[in-house]
Order: sequence, then structure tokens, then C-alpha cells
Amino acid sequence: MEEMDKFTTLTGVAAPLHLVNVDTDMIIPKQYLKTIKRTGLGKGLFSELRYKEDGSDNPDFVLNKPAYKGAPILVAGDNFGCGSSREHAPWALLDFGIRCVISTSFADIFYNNCFKNGILPIKVTPEQLAALFDDAERGANARLTVDLESQTITGPDGGSISFEIDPFRKHCLLNGLDDIGLTQEKADAIKSFESKLAEERPWA
Repeated sequence: MEEMDKFTTLTGVAAPLHLVNVDTDMIIPKQYLKTIKRTGLGKGLFSELRYKEDGSDNPDFVLNKPAYKGAPILVAGDNFGCGSSREHAPWALLDFGIRCVISTSFADIFYNNCFKNGILPIKVTPEQLAALFDDAERGANARLTVDLESQTITGPDGGSISFEIDPFRKHCLLNGLDDIGLTQEKADAIKSFESKLAEERPWA
């Protein structure tokens, strides 16, 4: 099992996705759900928007434009990640190279799944989102810096905004702890309990 990458500071181009109610089927269509592996799903990310019917790239889709190739940050419209509760959605984003999604709101299950997979979903106000969209529209000439420790997003002109995050989720991202990692942190306590139990109940 691979360890989850830590999220501390991320600097890069932000791709503007001017769509609301982006559901998990749009993020990763159902034909890609046959695998239980977390890798290789990047090719299916937004496939119905990224590719033409003949399989070639759609040059009009933002992630196919030269300025946004490899963008690690996605700025999106309201209610991102709604629809079915497929964990493949954050897997696809991560495999594609996106580590941070910024929106005014997220579907609860998708939001929770992001933290478990090393992706930082950030909730901002409509006014802040509009400003971030403006920055993102500048393409490769504008880079955002997301600092999880200070909980700030700094724009290309030096201005910054603050965001809120649950302290426990922040701790997990900063230290690269998914559910398995959290359990492994308690390994000594678990072994101690099991040893004590074996002594007290040798017949069990």
C-alpha cells in the first residue's frame, strides 16, 4: 500500500472550470470504474469534455489548452463533486496531477474522499471565487500558492485570502495520513493491547 503524499505548500497554475454542479460521473465516467486501482484513472478524467468522439483531444476544454497543461490546481463552480459516491473521482484527479480544488461548495462525500486521498478541497466565498477565476484566466502568467499550514491562498499579485479547514483533516494532510496511516500511528498501542489480551484470555 502506497503512503499518501503530504500536502504542505502547493504553487502552480490554476485551471478555471466555469461549470456548476460538476458531478462525479462528469469527473470520471462510469466506464472507467471497473478498476479498483488508484492509478491510471487520469486518462479518464473529464473524458467526455476532454476528448472528441474520434478520441482526439478537444482543444476547447481548459485542461487541454497549453497554458493549463499539468495545472495542479482547479478552480471550479458551485457544488463540485455532486452525484454518486465514487471514490474514483478523487483518484482520477490525483492521478492527473490535481492536488487542490477550489470552489464555493462541495458534495459531502466527495469532500471527505478528497482528504482521504491527499487532495485539498478549499471552500471560498462567491466573491473570493470570482477573484480566483480572474487570476486563473491569466493562464501560465499567473500562479497561485496554497499554504495549508497558514491556510492561505496567495495570488500572482501578492494578495492573499484565508480559508477554513477542520484541524484534524489539516493534521492528516500535512502528515500524509490516510485511514491506514492513522491506524499505523497506533501500531504500538494495538500490539500492547493484543499482548495483554493474549495473557488475560489465552483460550481466546
